[in-house]
Amino acid sequence: MPLKNHYPVGSEENPQRDPKQYMLLFRHGMWDEGLSPDEINRIMGEVTEWFDSLVKGGKVVAGNPLMEGGKSVMIRNGAVTVLDGPFVESKEAVAGFLTLHLESEEEAVAIAKTSPLLKHGMITEVREVAGECPVYMRLRERAEATA
Repeated sequence: MPLKNHYPVGSEENPQRDPKQYMLLFRHGMWDEGLSPDEINRIMGEVTEWFDSLVKGGKVVAGNPLMEGGKSVMIRNGAVTVLDGPFVESKEAVAGFLTLHLESEEEAVAIAKTSPLLKHGMITEVREVAGECPVYMRLRERAEATA
């Protein structure tokens, strides 16, 4: 059965992404609370040195810190709701991201383990960037299974 509304991988609508990209999601951005300005500057120097080494190694694709707060948009019982959030006090708030071009998930985890902010409560999630939309991948697998 052909996939409805499926844009082929590599088309303009569904570009093929490099399957060897990994995103590090940094959570709990309030690590600096209670630290002196000198301590913060020392730690941020370590972070800058760490980041610069990844850039010089040709591994960084993109990355940015995220502003605290933001809005959450959701549909509940047919109504669109906009809430303030994610909530800054939550350790689950995403504080920033870094997309890296790497050979493997193991390499991504090894790099994440070297982040200077881990010692200060930062949580880092490692995720592979999909080469195509996973929904299309599942649709194709279902179609192939029933063929």
